[in-house]
Amino acid sequence: STVKEIEAEMQGVKVINGTSGDPLFVPEILSNDINAQYMIAGNVGTLVNKIDIEGAETFRQLVETAGTGFQPVELGAVKPEDQPVWTSVVFEPFEWALIVAWLDGVQLRSPLAVYNQIVQYIAREYRKLEDKIILTNPARTVGGETRPATGLIPRLSVSGRNDNVQSYAAADVLPALAKAYGAIESDQTITLVTNRATWAALAVTMDANDNPIFTVVGDQVSVGALGSFRVVLSEVTGAGEVVIGAYSDYNLVTRGALATLFSREATVGSLNLFTQDASALRASVDITGGPVRINSFYLLD
Repeated sequence: STVKEIEAEMQGVKVINGTSGDPLFVPEILSNDINAQYMIAGNVGTLVNKIDIEGAETFRQLVETAGTGFQPVELGAVKPEDQPVWTSVVFEPFEWALIVAWLDGVQLRSPLAVYNQIVQYIAREYRKLEDKIILTNPARTVGGETRPATGLIPRLSVSGRNDNVQSYAAADVLPALAKAYGAIESDQTITLVTNRATWAALAVTMDANDNPIFTVVGDQVSVGALGSFRVVLSEVTGAGEVVIGAYSDYNLVTRGALATLFSREATVGSLNLFTQDASALRASVDITGGPVRINSFYLLD
C-alpha cells in the first residue's frame, strides 16, 4: 500500500527509481541524517545565536552603542531624556558548497556504509564551515562578490582586542586571561575556544606552587577567583589562538537550510558520472555571521 511504501522510504536510506530501477538517495532523509550527525559533532556552532532568513536578502539588527539609561528623578521633576545611539548591523549570507563523488561499484557492494560515510563527512565539513565562519573566515573576494570578514580572530585582530601571550608559563598565561576576562563587556556565559593542542598545553600549566591554574568545576573549568567558564575545542583555530567571549552575542545567519542534490549525469572534475558508473552528491548553504557586539569577545594569540 501507499502508506507502507512511505513508511519503508522513511526508515531506509534509499528508494528505487521507478524508471531505471537504480537506488537514489532521498533528499529529505539525507538532510535529516546530516543534521542528526551534525548535532553529534557540532562544536562552536551550537554556542551562537542562529537566525534563518529564507526568502530575504539580508538580516538587519539594531544595536545600542551609547545611552545614559535610567537616572534618579526628584518627585514631580521633569524626566530626563535618554538618547541612545543605534548602530545597524547587517548580515548578508553567501553561498558555500561542496561536491562528493564515488564509484557506483563501491555503493553496490556496501550501500549503507557508503551512505553513512557521506552523511558523516558532510556533517563534519558543515560543522567545520560554521567554525570557520565564526572563528577564522577573513574578508575575501569570490568572483565578483566582496565578502566581509566574519571570523572573530581577524575581526578582533583588526579591532585591537587581542593580546600576544609569550609562553604557556603561568606568569604569562594568568595576566593575559585576567586582561581578556576583564575586557569582555557582557554578563552572559563566557566560553574559551581553542584547538586541542593549545588547550592541552594550557590545561597543564602550573602556578608557582606546582598546582594547575585550571581546575574542573562540573562541566566547566575555573581559573582562581576569575570564576568558571566553558571550554570548547575547534580544529580551525591556529596554534596558540584562544578566543574568549560570550558567544550568544554572535549571529550565525543562513538563508534556508543545507540543500543537497544527487546526480549520475554530471561531470565532476575529470570524472564523467554517466560514462564511468559514478555518482555525486552536492551540498550547499547560504551562510554568514558576525559579532553583534565585538566587545563581547577577546583574542589571545
